[in-house]
Amino acid sequence: MSNSATPGQPEYLQAWSLRRHPFAEGLDAQFFYAGSTLMQRLDLLTHLVQFSESIVVVSGPPGSGKSTLLEQFLGHINPHWTVCQMDGKQGDKLADQLAKTIGVEPGEDERTLLTRWVAQSDPAQQMIIVLDDADKLDESACRRLCELTDLTDGDRLRIVLFGTASALDRVRTLLEQLTNKHTCQALELPKLTEEETASYLMYRLAVAGYSGESPFTPTEVRAICKSADGRPGQINRLAHESLVEHHMRAKIKKRAPVQRSRKKNATPLWVGASLVIVALAGYLGWQRIAPTEVPYSNSTPPEFALVEQPLALPENVIDDGAKTPARPPQSGQQRTEAASPDIDKPVADNPVATVTPVITPPIIDAPSKPAEASETGTRLAADTTSVVAPPSSQPVPTLVAEPPHRENWLLQQPPGTFTLQLLGSRDQASIADYIRRNALEPEKTAWYRGRYRGSDWYVLLYGNYPDKVAALAARSTLPAKVQKAKPWPRSLKSVQDSIREVQ
Repeated sequence: MSNSATPGQPEYLQAWSLRRHPFAEGLDAQFFYAGSTLMQRLDLLTHLVQFSESIVVVSGPPGSGKSTLLEQFLGHINPHWTVCQMDGKQGDKLADQLAKTIGVEPGEDERTLLTRWVAQSDPAQQMIIVLDDADKLDESACRRLCELTDLTDGDRLRIVLFGTASALDRVRTLLEQLTNKHTCQALELPKLTEEETASYLMYRLAVAGYSGESPFTPTEVRAICKSADGRPGQINRLAHESLVEHHMRAKIKKRAPVQRSRKKNATPLWVGASLVIVALAGYLGWQRIAPTEVPYSNSTPPEFALVEQPLALPENVIDDGAKTPARPPQSGQQRTEAASPDIDKPVADNPVATVTPVITPPIIDAPSKPAEASETGTRLAADTTSVVAPPSSQPVPTLVAEPPHRENWLLQQPPGTFTLQLLGSRDQASIADYIRRNALEPEKTAWYRGRYRGSDWYVLLYGNYPDKVAALAARSTLPAKVQKAKPWPRSLKSVQDSIREVQ
């Protein structure tokens, strides 16, 4: 390995034996940290795009990982999706990008191109328009994008925007102005916790080639997480600065001994120090010789006396304890031994032994009461069993565990009606638990089994409404906790299609 660092690379790469920059700016798929919280967001985003008819806005401040999540989202594309990807700075070229995605010559507007695509493509196919840096869209481009959701076959179109909170506010305002039936579904990126920050830093170092304990102390990790507000982009910058500082301190420590050895006046200092040490040694030696004999002869006898006296006490206590086992059955023997004069003599000589005999005799006079207590105990046990027995026969949980409506009922509903999707989960038991915790009416709930990424996916629905407007209005009647989850309206036709795919 050469002594000089590669141009443009930090010097600490050689010190830590790293193959590449662990905290460089820019996207790199190898450095993607698949934390549990971020993967939950990725699953939720994929689910919303597949089943929701809303415009999904992934929001977060700069450096929160929006572009990283977008790259991972594009890597998990459903085979039934046709993706049109572009940047918010190129909003005026949306029609050209759509023409390129469909495979036709440019020159037509967005609505004409989408109408042609709907007529030519498979009905199960969906068009996904994905825009990064959506907050950089100009007003006219953002308006044209929102107007596309009003197409006749707009349920086959999905729009996903990645940007800051300003993009979310703008889309919501435009949808209200256009009196659009579609809604805006917000998905905010989470911050990394202190524990996740520590794991994130070690993961990036390991990908760069590092092996060993973390170079960051817990205090440094806490400071980095707090200063970066849990945002990966800022965490990378602060971690890089911290490693640079570590490397500079290590270089200073290496130079310090060399600089001291080259000083010209070092020899007189060592000679003077050695003379002082010799003088101190002589003085201490003289101090130790003079007073050793007198105090040593006077102090030893009291020490031996103090050691012998407490050694006699444990022997007597142990012997008395060995002679008087505290066993309640032999009551007569205990009374006669307590009254005997042989035991009274050591009690007078040794006050410590007064603790051992006198405590157990009060138990002796009631040999017949345990039987009565056992009889009353059996009566109480019988009474308690008779009281506890009736509640076990009430089958309360079984009524909520299985909602009344399942796939057959959903397939019988008119495909033009709408419902509200409340929850999607890989765990079937969580559906019944969600209904119970939120006190939902069982006759208005329904759930079905679908497929998501090759595994079972259970979806909870609520209500049956004549149109999307009625479904949106019904959201305000749901419990407060359910409203916070922002359920979205969904056509029964899309639900029935998902059920038939599994069947």
